[in-house]
Amino acid sequence: MRKRESRILGQAPRTKVATEAIAALNEIKTAMLNQSLMLVSAQDLGKAKELCKEIIFEYPGTEEASQADMILRKLKAKEKKEASEPGNLRIALLDHLITSELVESTAAGRLVVIRGKVRNDYPEPRNFIMVKGTVYSKDGKPLQRKTVYCGNTLSDTELQTLDKAAMDTRLRNKFGDKRCNFNVVPGKAIPFVVVFFDLPEDLGEFSVSVVRSDREAHGPSSNDYSMNDT
Repeated sequence: MRKRESRILGQAPRTKVATEAIAALNEIKTAMLNQSLMLVSAQDLGKAKELCKEIIFEYPGTEEASQADMILRKLKAKEKKEASEPGNLRIALLDHLITSELVESTAAGRLVVIRGKVRNDYPEPRNFIMVKGTVYSKDGKPLQRKTVYCGNTLSDTELQTLDKAAMDTRLRNKFGDKRCNFNVVPGKAIPFVVVFFDLPEDLGEFSVSVVRSDREAHGPSSNDYSMNDT
């Protein structure tokens, strides 16, 4: 009868792959100790999970396997948590770049235009970032809300000459101008513009918030979010 090869650490030689896996495991352990596990990208998470599984399979009953199992559980919990997160927690509004103005349009009447930029602070590329703008009356009541895709811009000439439908269509382009709202790499900032129509005279303040972004490239359709929320 052929003798069954032992896979216990110390009794079987470590392969090159296993050595690399253990080195990577130590890096993940260091990241966890430094509370920087949230900085691991989606691609890195996938690699870390596979490496943990390899160590568990190759060296059952060892300390390394036990540590790999613990890390694997935490990585799966992180993935589950992020799966339910709408992708707005680490998209930063660059407050110092957000402005508002009144524009008189020959085709659409009096407009309130909010411009600004958002930055991707996730450790991986994001897609189809959306923001919501709200305009309030002087007594603080919301008058109108609009949700738009980032990456779309309208020039002063376009604001003055395009009709309402044409402007809304431009702002529904989830890829953004020149596809700048697709595969937005970490640290990159892209513009947004929100345009409000048919507002009363007693205008007060406005606000802008990030609604969502997507890790995957499919994203929501424009019908998933109303461009005119009120």
